[in-house]
Amino acid sequence: TDSQIKEVAKSLTSKQAAQEILHNFVPLLQSRLKSKNDVSKHPRIDFLSKALLPSDFKQWLPIESSGDGNCLYNSVSLSLVGDESLSALLRLLTVSELFAHADFYAHHPQIKEFASTSGYSNAAIITIFLSEQKAINTFNGDFSKLVSAIQALAQQTAEPTVYSRQFHILALASVIERPIYAVYPDIPSAWAVKLACHGYFYPREVFQSESNLETIKDDAIFVMWTRTDRMPLLG
Repeated sequence: TDSQIKEVAKSLTSKQAAQEILHNFVPLLQSRLKSKNDVSKHPRIDFLSKALLPSDFKQWLPIESSGDGNCLYNSVSLSLVGDESLSALLRLLTVSELFAHADFYAHHPQIKEFASTSGYSNAAIITIFLSEQKAINTFNGDFSKLVSAIQALAQQTAEPTVYSRQFHILALASVIERPIYAVYPDIPSAWAVKLACHGYFYPREVFQSESNLETIKDDAIFVMWTRTDRMPLLG
Protein backbone atom coordinates (compact mmCIF):
# COMPACT_ATOMS: atom_id res chain seq x y z
CA THR A 1 0.00 0.00 0.00
CA ASP A 2 1.03 3.64 -0.29
CA SER A 3 1.53 3.92 3.47
CA GLN A 4 3.69 0.80 3.64
CA ILE A 5 5.77 1.93 0.67
CA LYS A 6 6.22 5.32 2.33
CA GLU A 7 7.63 3.63 5.43
CA VAL A 8 10.05 1.49 3.41
CA ALA A 9 11.14 4.52 1.35
CA LYS A 10 12.34 6.29 4.51
CA SER A 11 15.33 3.93 4.47
CA LEU A 12 16.40 5.27 1.05
CA THR A 13 19.48 7.01 2.46
CA SER A 14 22.39 5.12 0.89
CA LYS A 15 23.29 3.11 -2.17
CA GLN A 16 23.39 -0.04 -0.04
CA ALA A 17 19.91 0.63 1.34
CA ALA A 18 18.57 1.18 -2.19
CA GLN A 19 20.13 -2.08 -3.37
CA GLU A 20 18.57 -3.91 -0.41
CA ILE A 21 15.12 -2.55 -1.32
CA LEU A 22 15.61 -3.77 -4.88
CA HIS A 23 16.83 -7.16 -3.64
CA ASN A 24 13.82 -7.56 -1.35
CA PHE A 25 11.04 -6.19 -3.55
CA VAL A 26 11.93 -7.07 -7.17
CA PRO A 27 10.94 -10.72 -6.50
CA LEU A 28 7.55 -9.46 -5.27
CA LEU A 29 7.03 -7.59 -8.55
CA GLN A 30 8.08 -10.64 -10.57
CA SER A 31 5.70 -12.81 -8.58
CA ARG A 32 2.82 -10.38 -9.15
CA LEU A 33 3.50 -10.32 -12.88
CA LYS A 34 3.52 -14.11 -13.10
CA SER A 35 0.23 -14.40 -11.19
CA LYS A 36 -1.61 -11.56 -12.94
CA ASN A 37 -5.31 -11.99 -13.52
CA ASP A 38 -6.01 -12.63 -17.20
CA VAL A 39 -9.73 -11.90 -16.86
CA SER A 40 -10.77 -9.48 -19.59
CA LYS A 41 -10.81 -5.87 -18.41
CA HIS A 42 -13.02 -3.03 -19.61
CA PRO A 43 -10.67 -0.05 -19.77
CA ARG A 44 -12.00 3.51 -19.88
CA ILE A 45 -11.08 5.39 -23.04
CA ASP A 46 -9.62 8.84 -22.31
CA PHE A 47 -11.47 10.88 -24.94
CA LEU A 48 -9.74 14.17 -24.09
CA SER A 49 -6.35 12.52 -24.60
CA LYS A 50 -7.66 10.91 -27.80
CA ALA A 51 -8.20 14.41 -29.19
CA LEU A 52 -4.62 15.32 -28.24
CA LEU A 53 -2.92 12.27 -29.76
CA PRO A 54 0.05 13.24 -31.94
CA SER A 55 -0.30 12.73 -35.68
CA ASP A 56 1.67 9.46 -35.79
CA PHE A 57 -0.52 7.90 -33.06
CA LYS A 58 -4.00 8.73 -34.38
CA GLN A 59 -4.84 5.02 -34.75
CA TRP A 60 -4.20 4.42 -31.02
CA LEU A 61 -6.71 4.50 -28.15
CA PRO A 62 -5.52 6.15 -24.92
CA ILE A 63 -6.67 4.43 -21.73
CA GLU A 64 -7.60 6.57 -18.74
CA SER A 65 -5.47 6.29 -15.58
CA SER A 66 -6.04 7.96 -12.22
CA GLY A 67 -4.59 11.48 -12.23
CA ASP A 68 -3.53 11.44 -8.59
CA GLY A 69 0.20 12.15 -8.88
CA ASN A 70 0.89 8.43 -9.31
CA CYS A 71 -0.21 8.51 -12.96
CA LEU A 72 3.05 7.20 -14.46
CA TYR A 73 2.95 4.12 -12.23
CA ASN A 74 -0.83 3.77 -12.59
CA SER A 75 -0.41 3.75 -16.38
CA VAL A 76 2.38 1.18 -16.42
CA SER A 77 0.51 -0.99 -13.90
CA LEU A 78 -2.55 -0.89 -16.21
CA SER A 79 -0.36 -2.05 -19.09
CA LEU A 80 1.24 -4.84 -17.05
CA VAL A 81 -1.70 -6.31 -15.12
CA GLY A 82 -4.83 -4.48 -16.29
CA ASP A 83 -5.34 -2.43 -13.11
CA GLU A 84 -3.44 0.07 -10.93
CA SER A 85 -2.60 -2.33 -8.11
CA LEU A 86 1.17 -2.30 -8.80
CA SER A 87 1.49 1.49 -8.70
CA ALA A 88 2.96 1.89 -5.19
CA LEU A 89 5.40 -1.01 -5.66
CA LEU A 90 6.55 0.37 -9.03
CA ARG A 91 7.27 3.76 -7.46
CA LEU A 92 9.32 2.21 -4.64
CA LEU A 93 11.39 0.15 -7.09
CA THR A 94 11.84 3.08 -9.48
CA VAL A 95 13.21 5.50 -6.88
CA SER A 96 15.41 2.74 -5.46
CA GLU A 97 16.73 1.98 -8.96
CA LEU A 98 17.50 5.68 -9.47
CA PHE A 99 19.33 5.95 -6.15
CA ALA A 100 21.26 2.68 -6.41
CA HIS A 101 22.41 3.34 -9.97
CA ALA A 102 22.65 7.14 -9.96
CA ASP A 103 26.14 6.90 -11.50
CA PHE A 104 24.71 5.17 -14.57
CA TYR A 105 21.77 7.56 -14.98
CA ALA A 106 24.09 10.57 -14.64
CA HIS A 107 25.85 9.31 -17.78
CA HIS A 108 22.87 7.68 -19.47
CA PRO A 109 23.60 7.23 -23.21
CA GLN A 110 20.19 8.63 -24.17
CA ILE A 111 20.83 12.04 -22.60
CA LYS A 112 23.17 13.01 -25.44
CA GLU A 113 20.74 11.50 -27.94
CA PHE A 114 17.80 13.59 -26.70
CA ALA A 115 20.01 16.68 -26.54
CA SER A 116 21.11 16.19 -30.13
CA THR A 117 17.55 15.58 -31.35
CA SER A 118 15.99 18.55 -29.55
CA GLY A 119 18.80 21.09 -29.87
CA TYR A 120 19.03 21.53 -26.10
CA SER A 121 22.41 21.36 -24.37
CA ASN A 122 23.20 18.34 -22.17
CA ALA A 123 22.79 20.55 -19.08
CA ALA A 124 19.36 21.73 -20.27
CA ILE A 125 18.19 18.18 -20.99
CA ILE A 126 19.31 17.07 -17.54
CA THR A 127 17.43 19.98 -15.95
CA ILE A 128 14.29 18.96 -17.88
CA PHE A 129 14.78 15.33 -16.84
CA LEU A 130 15.21 16.35 -13.18
CA SER A 131 12.33 18.90 -13.06
CA GLU A 132 12.28 18.90 -9.25
CA GLN A 133 13.49 21.99 -7.43
CA LYS A 134 15.80 20.41 -4.84
CA ALA A 135 17.37 18.16 -7.49
CA ILE A 136 17.78 21.09 -9.89
CA ASN A 137 19.38 23.22 -7.17
CA THR A 138 21.76 20.39 -6.31
CA PHE A 139 22.79 20.02 -9.96
CA ASN A 140 22.86 23.73 -10.90
CA GLY A 141 24.77 22.97 -14.10
CA ASP A 142 27.65 21.26 -12.27
CA PHE A 143 28.07 17.76 -13.74
CA SER A 144 30.19 16.69 -10.77
CA LYS A 145 27.03 17.05 -8.62
CA LEU A 146 24.67 15.22 -10.95
CA VAL A 147 24.84 11.90 -9.08
CA SER A 148 23.86 13.69 -5.86
CA ALA A 149 21.07 15.50 -7.74
CA ILE A 150 19.64 12.21 -9.02
CA GLN A 151 19.79 10.72 -5.53
CA ALA A 152 18.02 13.82 -4.18
CA LEU A 153 15.39 13.37 -6.89
CA ALA A 154 14.90 9.75 -5.81
CA GLN A 155 14.42 10.75 -2.17
CA GLN A 156 12.09 13.65 -2.97
CA THR A 157 9.86 11.47 -5.15
CA ALA A 158 9.68 8.43 -2.88
CA GLU A 159 6.43 9.82 -1.47
CA PRO A 160 3.09 8.68 -2.92
CA THR A 161 1.32 11.16 -5.25
CA VAL A 162 4.52 13.10 -6.02
CA TYR A 163 4.87 13.85 -9.76
CA SER A 164 7.47 11.82 -11.68
CA ARG A 165 9.98 13.00 -14.30
CA GLN A 166 11.84 11.64 -17.32
CA PHE A 167 14.59 10.15 -15.13
CA HIS A 168 11.84 8.06 -13.53
CA ILE A 169 10.81 6.71 -16.94
CA LEU A 170 14.39 5.60 -17.59
CA ALA A 171 14.55 3.90 -14.18
CA LEU A 172 11.07 2.39 -14.47
CA ALA A 173 12.02 0.84 -17.82
CA SER A 174 14.89 -0.87 -15.98
CA VAL A 175 12.58 -2.06 -13.19
CA ILE A 176 10.12 -3.71 -15.58
CA GLU A 177 12.91 -4.72 -18.01
CA ARG A 178 10.97 -3.35 -20.97
CA PRO A 179 11.28 -0.16 -23.02
CA ILE A 180 8.79 2.63 -22.32
CA TYR A 181 7.73 4.86 -25.19
CA ALA A 182 6.81 8.31 -23.89
CA VAL A 183 4.23 9.83 -26.24
CA TYR A 184 4.15 13.64 -26.18
CA PRO A 185 1.28 15.62 -27.81
CA ASP A 186 1.88 17.89 -30.80
CA ILE A 187 2.12 21.33 -29.22
CA PRO A 188 3.75 23.91 -31.53
CA SER A 189 4.90 26.13 -28.65
CA ALA A 190 6.61 23.17 -26.96
CA TRP A 191 8.11 21.41 -29.98
CA ALA A 192 11.68 21.35 -28.61
CA VAL A 193 10.38 19.88 -25.35
CA LYS A 194 8.54 17.20 -27.33
CA LEU A 195 11.77 16.29 -29.13
CA ALA A 196 13.44 15.93 -25.72
CA CYS A 197 10.69 13.78 -24.21
CA HIS A 198 9.04 11.83 -27.04
CA GLY A 199 10.38 8.38 -27.87
CA TYR A 200 11.76 5.14 -26.45
CA PHE A 201 13.31 5.04 -22.99
CA TYR A 202 15.37 1.86 -22.66
CA PRO A 203 16.24 -0.36 -19.65
CA ARG A 204 19.68 0.02 -18.12
CA GLU A 205 20.57 -3.62 -18.81
CA VAL A 206 20.33 -3.03 -22.57
CA PHE A 207 23.25 -0.60 -22.45
CA GLN A 208 25.31 -2.89 -20.23
CA SER A 209 25.10 -5.81 -22.64
CA GLU A 210 25.41 -6.40 -26.36
CA SER A 211 21.64 -6.25 -26.86
CA ASN A 212 20.25 -4.71 -30.03
CA LEU A 213 17.80 -1.91 -29.21
CA GLU A 214 15.69 -2.73 -32.26
CA THR A 215 15.01 -6.26 -31.05
CA ILE A 216 13.21 -5.14 -27.88
CA LYS A 217 11.04 -2.34 -29.29
CA ASP A 218 8.11 -4.71 -29.85
CA ASP A 219 7.96 -5.29 -26.08
CA ALA A 220 7.56 -1.58 -25.26
CA ILE A 221 4.88 -0.05 -23.07
CA PHE A 222 3.39 3.23 -24.36
CA VAL A 223 2.57 6.07 -21.97
CA MET A 224 1.15 9.41 -23.08
CA TRP A 225 2.02 12.71 -21.38
CA THR A 226 -1.20 14.56 -20.55
CA ARG A 227 -2.49 16.46 -17.58
CA THR A 228 -5.79 17.59 -16.10
CA ASP A 229 -6.00 20.99 -14.46
CA ARG A 230 -7.75 24.33 -14.79
CA MET A 231 -5.56 25.52 -17.67
CA PRO A 232 -7.83 26.53 -20.58
CA LEU A 233 -7.60 24.18 -23.53
CA LEU A 234 -6.58 26.56 -26.30
CA GLY A 235 -6.53 25.45 -29.90
